Amino acid sequence: MKRNASSLFLRMAVGSRPERTLVRVAVLALFSFLAFRYVWRPILVDGKSMEPTIRDRSFHFANLLAYRSGAPRRGDIVVIDKDAFSTMYLKRIVGLPGETLEFVDGNLLVNGRLVPEPYLKWKGDWDMQAVKLRPGEYLVAGDNRYVSRRSHVMGVVRDEFILGRLIGD
Repeated sequence: MKRNASSLFLRMAVGSRPERTLVRVAVLALFSFLAFRYVWRPILVDGKSMEPTIRDRSFHFANLLAYRSGAPRRGDIVVIDKDAFSTMYLKRIVGLPGETLEFVDGNLLVNGRLVPEPYLKWKGDWDMQAVKLRPGEYLVAGDNRYVSRRSHVMGVVRDEFILGRLIGD
């Protein structure tokens, strides 16, 4: 009876044609490798700079193909890679190429005009002198503006460091 149970399990696991199962497993492994390397990137958030929009220790995916046919837009949550995969940042695009941006008492000004940021729960009191973005540059910041600007990783990012857009954003 023990022999029948183990052969039944083996037959259920690999089927009646093990070579076909091996090919299926190899195809699935190759597809998964390519998909998670070039299409979707799993992201585990480690930090509170995007709270309450994105919670610390939450799990998400980034669409690595999002900007193949168009440029990032203001409000997009993007994955930024500045250290060749050792550290990635999840930030929101607040400034686009060619714009002049500044923060005054927590308010975002683009080309001297106040820009509403409906995704913010906590405005904070950030101040930042005006910055003029060159072609291919974006200004990024987290949504948790209640923390001090000094303790918050933000700033100008070149487009080649933007890996993709957060799925579900």
